[in-house]
Amino acid sequence: MFSIINPDKKVRLILIEAKYLSQLSLKDYSQLVGYLQVAKTIDLGLLLLIQKGMSPNKLSNVFSMKL
Repeated sequence: MFSIINPDKKVRLILIEAKYLSQLSLKDYSQLVGYLQVAKTIDLGLLLLIQKGMSPNKLSNVFSMKL
């Protein structure tokens, strides 16, 4: 979670959740929506979908680890 401060000094909270695309289901969408409904102060929810793959770049292989 992070926040952005507008020019009018109002803080906006943003919740970011990352999920593997191959493991994504309807419950993952509803989980994020549930978080936003419970935490009324969060202004925006962002669901990042990560596609597993092999890359020649060792640093980008972090997301291709088996869970």
